[in-house]
Amino acid sequence: MAVPPRRLLPWPLFLAGMALTLLAADAFTLLLGFELMSLASWALVASSPADAEARAAARQYLGFALFAAACTVPAVGLMGGLAGDLSFAGLRAAPPQGWAAVAVLALVLAGAGAKAGLVPLHGWLPLAHPVAPGPVSALLSGVMTKVALYVMARLLLDLGGLGQPLWWGVPLMVAGAASAVLGALRAGQERDTKVLLACSTIEHVGLVTLGLGLAATLRAADLGPLAALAAAAALLHALAHGLFKTLLFLVAAEVQHAAGSRRLDSLGALVHAMPAVALSALVGAAAAAALPPLSGFAGEWLLLQALLGARRVGELGFQVLVAACTALAALAAALGAAAMLRFWGLAFLGRPRGPAPSARRTRRRWCAPPWPALPGWRC
Repeated sequence: MAVPPRRLLPWPLFLAGMALTLLAADAFTLLLGFELMSLASWALVASSPADAEARAAARQYLGFALFAAACTVPAVGLMGGLAGDLSFAGLRAAPPQGWAAVAVLALVLAGAGAKAGLVPLHGWLPLAHPVAPGPVSALLSGVMTKVALYVMARLLLDLGGLGQPLWWGVPLMVAGAASAVLGALRAGQERDTKVLLACSTIEHVGLVTLGLGLAATLRAADLGPLAALAAAAALLHALAHGLFKTLLFLVAAEVQHAAGSRRLDSLGALVHAMPAVALSALVGAAAAAALPPLSGFAGEWLLLQALLGARRVGELGFQVLVAACTALAALAAALGAAAMLRFWGLAFLGRPRGPAPSARRTRRRWCAPPWPALPGWRC
């Protein structure tokens, strides 16, 4: 099927923006790549088939992208100060202090959090993913949200976090724990496969943010090994989520293309008609549910170990916060596992619930003989 050129043009710009953000050596280049990524991703969402739902999703996504820019640009300006030195070395040598530090923390958390999908700035995720094509959804959820988390970690933990007090990572911990629980709760209630996976992304982005905030507070408490453990857990889980969520969104796109529906109550018994897709979905869902020995389990296990070890910090208020975050992280992991079990069970097990023409189309598609055809091949 021919693809209109207007839908292909934003692809290289989107990839270039993400690469430029990751390879930047100064704050100006970092912001340039971040905003190029935002505008190109909006163009990819807006290039979907024109209907009322797609137009509304594109408008809301553009609003969140502009809000992120309106927050991150002043934050970098405050960090640069009157000297105007935007190199990473210059920013690292003069971290913000006092009210400027509070403003930078709030602006970066709001700006990068909006692009990453943190609660309460997550509204674009459940709207943009259903209208975006499958490969676009895979990149938005699996890669772009991680670039936003990278910007947050670079600005707060590296460039602005040296010498900061214990409270520097507390807002990240609170936002991360809330996002993890609310994302997992909503994922367990959704009937649209792509919306379910988008809400699951909110959960896992929250867990990564929780790990980054914990690393910042443990470093401020002079607990270097525990801070390294929390940072490693966040980075490992970010990498794992990028892999299994990309796989799951491609599976959802293939199911929609073959079965003609994204709704879980219209699917069922696809394991017989689409065995390869069912196996891929099982691997991705098991990783998202943090089942051993997959990578999703490793990241969440390390995060829980870092949370349990954070009791060594002497502040009573921080110990209460860590205990609450530990309970919320465990609850989010359990709810996320239940959502993945529901997703795979309803879509691939049970009895067929879709219309007969859709089932016959799926069977014809997946019972085609291998090429070259083997003697005696039968569906």
